Amino acid sequence: MPFLTSRSCTLLMALALLPLGWEAAEASELSPPPTNSGNGARPHGTGAFENLNIPFSGAQDITPSSACDWSTLSLHKGVFRGMRQDMSGCMPTKEDLVGVRFFAPFGGQTVELTLQEVAVHTNVLDGTISSEVPFRFRVGWRLGQQSGQLCSTTNGFALAVPYAWTNTGEPMLPTYSTHFTFACIPDPGDNSTYGGILEKGGVIAKCIDWGYPPWSVNKTVIIKGEEKPYAGQDALDFHQTCVRMAMADYCSEGAPNTLDGSPMAFADMKGVLSFSPSPLLTQGGTLHPEPSQKGYYLEAVWGFRDDYRGVTPLCLGKRRWETLSLRGACLNSIGPIKKTYDAIGVTHITRPLDLSICENWDINRLKASEALLFSYSPFLDKALVRFRQSSSYPLFLTTSSVVLVNPGPSHLGYRPNLDERDGVPDPSNFGIYQEGGLEQNKVEGSIFSKNIPSSLLWQLKLKPLYQCTLGPSSFILTDDNHCELPLDQSPLSVRVEGFIYAPDDPVVDEERIPLYLWWNENKSAYVTSTEQPPQFYAPERRRLLGYLPPLRVLADLALQANP
Repeated sequence: MPFLTSRSCTLLMALALLPLGWEAAEASELSPPPTNSGNGARPHGTGAFENLNIPFSGAQDITPSSACDWSTLSLHKGVFRGMRQDMSGCMPTKEDLVGVRFFAPFGGQTVELTLQEVAVHTNVLDGTISSEVPFRFRVGWRLGQQSGQLCSTTNGFALAVPYAWTNTGEPMLPTYSTHFTFACIPDPGDNSTYGGILEKGGVIAKCIDWGYPPWSVNKTVIIKGEEKPYAGQDALDFHQTCVRMAMADYCSEGAPNTLDGSPMAFADMKGVLSFSPSPLLTQGGTLHPEPSQKGYYLEAVWGFRDDYRGVTPLCLGKRRWETLSLRGACLNSIGPIKKTYDAIGVTHITRPLDLSICENWDINRLKASEALLFSYSPFLDKALVRFRQSSSYPLFLTTSSVVLVNPGPSHLGYRPNLDERDGVPDPSNFGIYQEGGLEQNKVEGSIFSKNIPSSLLWQLKLKPLYQCTLGPSSFILTDDNHCELPLDQSPLSVRVEGFIYAPDDPVVDEERIPLYLWWNENKSAYVTSTEQPPQFYAPERRRLLGYLPPLRVLADLALQANP
């Protein structure tokens, strides 16, 4: 059933899109959108055992049941099944399953997993009991002398999911009947801006409760304009697409491009077409960039391809392009970048570059494409871009107030937009930068948006960056709200640009990117950058402002792909 929900560990609260997926009902009878959803940064959310694949063979029961032979255990729609001595199938009760043990290879050792408690599963969206996924499991682990709970950072329960999975988030086929995994169920919390949140947990478990499990369920979906049962390979394709979408895994490598706390909404093609007129489409039949008044913008159209590319974003929304940091962090280099070329950029097949922007897709193209899911988000991260004036004495402007431009037939880039209004020229006091030929010099990474929920500011220990205007051609991005000026001077304007990790944060991830303020010898010019700027700046003349989040995003090459 297609519906709207929220990404990351955050609830979609009062999103003004019409609820989708109840196509048989009249508008006045529609239920509200689901109210308890979100992703995490990992498919399984099981910590050190994230990539653990568990074989059914060797399953043991410390209190053998007379009903089932545990050596023939299998998994059907999240429910364990056994085999009787007469080779007829049997479905164990909750009481039968308590105490069952599994043994799986892990780091050259063997980890023992025990079903300590079996409970009726209630959907995290609305608390209802579903016949599609009857049971949830509290799982204990033992490795040598160490032991613990598999889902100790959430509510302690997991769903059992078929297949063995790669460390890039793809099910390995055919392993449906030989292996399975556990995916932790998220734990609802609270967030004053976006409503309830779902702390941590595994995206796989969330996609199952969202209605996109890797097995058949009683509903239909639209694929390439044709209504089909949600079954077989189509079900698995939808599930994988949901997992990629919820993690914003643009490079199809199992790495998130979002943070816990980033809200989202989504729908599938059946939802997009359910209403006339559809709130997700403009009157011209193209995708609506902002179908609500709550700050949610079109993020991406996701699809599953049968060739080597697998799950890819077929396009990104204009606002997502403008907030992305094009730092080039696809982990596996050439492979994912090539996939990105084919999926989003210009390819060897005739495909105009503007089709990498979702708002340019019309309904006919959507119906003919591999489009499965559509995602929307407020985008809590923003691209931080350094611009340089072309002159013998370079002047720099570093800002996240940018808009997407297309200066050539095979290139997308940024220009500054300090008034933050799309399609409006920069303020007249931009002065010398315009006259001197301002050009994009470097995409530094991402910063947190100034609209980030206050609870996340505290949770992530973030600090503000201030954009200061000192004169017609002088801008500074710094953590000093007096803008590096003497006490007897004042800036023309000061505003919060966004937020970064504080430099004294004791939990500094080694992947976080240091951001520095650099100055020339007489402190007449400043640059905010992650690396030493060219000319007139020395390593001893810098101060650590804090750290950028290690968001993995599309490479620069993805925006410069040539036919």
